[in-house]
Amino acid sequence: MLPQCLFELAGVSNTMEHETVNRPAKGFTLIELLVTLTVLAILASVGIPSFQRMIAENRVSSQANATQAALQFARSEALKRRCDVVVSQDGDIDIRVTTDVGCIDEGMELLVLPINPRVDVGVVSSTENGGTQDPQLEPFQLSYMANGYIRTLSPVTIHVSERNGAADTRQIRVQGSGFSEVTSQINGSD
Repeated sequence: MLPQCLFELAGVSNTMEHETVNRPAKGFTLIELLVTLTVLAILASVGIPSFQRMIAENRVSSQANATQAALQFARSEALKRRCDVVVSQDGDIDIRVTTDVGCIDEGMELLVLPINPRVDVGVVSSTENGGTQDPQLEPFQLSYMANGYIRTLSPVTIHVSERNGAADTRQIRVQGSGFSEVTSQINGSD
């Protein structure tokens, strides 16, 4: 056999030494890509509705907790100022906490809490429609007296729900003593 240097001088390659090695191709095949995209599409179709429901649930929960915080703030202000403090809902726009009769600064706004435009807040009042009862949400107004009790002394339930019904309803139950708590109502039932 001839030495390698003679092959190099002649510019000829020695085919015996340069055998081709079968190496796997780099990248993915079309079938692998299609299978991956199919699996991702299936996961997305299952996951997106769950994610949207979770967002709706969080929206309702957040509004209920903020409304309860406004009620607790109003009660504490009534106790601190030793005068009536009113929590009132201004339609679908906001919830306002203001001082009332007997306060030095009567009518002063202490807090304005915006209502999420995708959430309904209010108390239930039933209206008759052809013999059937349709619950309607109406704006609420609660007045906390200087002792922390609500003026009506009877419990009030404030409902917070998603406008399109995508989430469970939350209820804020306000006792005559002024104590309030948030509870869940699943699919329209207690």
